[in-house]
Amino acid sequence: DNNMEEEKVLRPIVCTKVLVWNPDKTKFLMLLRGKTAPHGPLTWDIPGGDVEESEELIASAVREVKEESGLSVIEPITSFVYLDRQPDETVLTIFYECVSNSEEVNISWEHDEYRWLTYQEAKELKTRPKIEAFLKNKFL
Repeated sequence: DNNMEEEKVLRPIVCTKVLVWNPDKTKFLMLLRGKTAPHGPLTWDIPGGDVEESEELIASAVREVKEESGLSVIEPITSFVYLDRQPDETVLTIFYECVSNSEEVNISWEHDEYRWLTYQEAKELKTRPKIEAFLKNKFL
């Protein structure tokens, strides 16, 4: 039935992304997505992912940082919101910021590499439009 189809498109998928600063707040963490990543293969990203059913947004942000980098972070602060409307889905991304107490990263199977970077370094890398929009908003 057509109405249900419309309903699905209107209800966004919610995901969180986290700008994780190193302890002295000079550089932030970027992760290189693997070539088999479902979205943005071989692009540079920041930790994050889909919010699970009945999961609090901040809990999702903290969990994704832990899963993708091994870093434990506390109290991420909301920084930016990005709405991406595609014909088949709408994705609402909530960006957070926090400071890590360590630079010891253990990436997950989802990523091939990590780097701690300044904005000047990060903006030279290939990223997805929402990451580029967030970084420009934050640093420019």
